[in-house]
Amino acid sequence: MLSSMSEDLHTLHTREGSILQGYHSYLLRLWRAQDTWHASLEDSQSGKRLAFANLEQLFVHLMSLAEDKVNTTAEDGGTTED
Repeated sequence: MLSSMSEDLHTLHTREGSILQGYHSYLLRLWRAQDTWHASLEDSQSGKRLAFANLEQLFVHLMSLAEDKVNTTAEDGGTTED
């Protein structure tokens, strides 16, 4: 199973080694301070880290990534999922 997943991830890379548009890979960190959950996402390719003061901000960011993917797919003539 691991080799299959590795092969699938390999197909997402272009010849130049960059990830194809519409694919995102992050390390997600969650922690609780007082009564609020906080989060950070670290891009697995660039190491860039985004911090979120609460889960709502994290979800808004993730939804915007998903919306970008849907819009890109529609513009490229592909199908979109509801």
